[in-house]
Amino acid sequence: MVVVSSGVIAATWWEKSPAILQYGILWLYTLGFGFASWWTGKKDNLRLTTQGLRIVTLLLVPINFLAMDSFPLWHSFLGLVGMLVGSLSLTILTVKFFKDNNQSSNNSLPLLNHLGLTYLHWGWTLPGIPLIATYIGVIGTAVITFISPVNNSRNNQRILSFSLTEGIIIYALIILLVRAIFLAQVDVFQLSLAIGLCGWLMGWRSPPKTPWKWIGSCLLTLGWLLSVFVIPSQAIAISLLAIIWLGRRLKKIWLKTIFFYDFYNRCTNSLVIGSFPF
Repeated sequence: MVVVSSGVIAATWWEKSPAILQYGILWLYTLGFGFASWWTGKKDNLRLTTQGLRIVTLLLVPINFLAMDSFPLWHSFLGLVGMLVGSLSLTILTVKFFKDNNQSSNNSLPLLNHLGLTYLHWGWTLPGIPLIATYIGVIGTAVITFISPVNNSRNNQRILSFSLTEGIIIYALIILLVRAIFLAQVDVFQLSLAIGLCGWLMGWRSPPKTPWKWIGSCLLTLGWLLSVFVIPSQAIAISLLAIIWLGRRLKKIWLKTIFFYDFYNRCTNSLVIGSFPF
């Protein structure tokens, strides 16, 4: 009874608290993880702890920007100040952590991708912005993924088949889609191309015979099914994405076929002339 009553009192107090105070708690919580990662980063025996704290901090950054827009903070001068301080501090923190996690790479596109997906949470109270922001995020991520070099030194290849940076960006993209569908209640049929693009991204970056490749193909199929009878133009676009994906797989199969055919011919000729091809 004491625990339940305490929870009710805390929930009531939370609802009556000013929006700037509610966001301030989330902001301090995020900075706390960032400060903790800075402290553990100075100790060589806590590298995994440092990495985990940095990941949690980066995962909380999009939630912060979502909260700024949802409360909303711009209705008051104090709220605007809170948005300015929060956005600047979290942007600096994000830049630092991305640089620390990608010291061996000079590619800044993933950082711009993550910041773009983060700032796209602003302005969703305006009509049409949720749909536009979602498509900007999905299409922008698809373009950046397509032109970015593949990172062969993946941090967790055995588990997720994605690099750590790619996983953080995928998370930010999922947050954008979940907010659009479940919170902003955008018509899911209008987001069918966005869903298909997300599936295409997963399939494009994932190695063959992995669960993520299967999930990507399912999302691509789901996007096509949602649009084929409602918005045929989006179904055509998703079909083109599927053709690109299948074309890439067929190219790999064709190259393997040529290689084995050439090897077979060499072995056959070597048997005829009585010498080994190598």
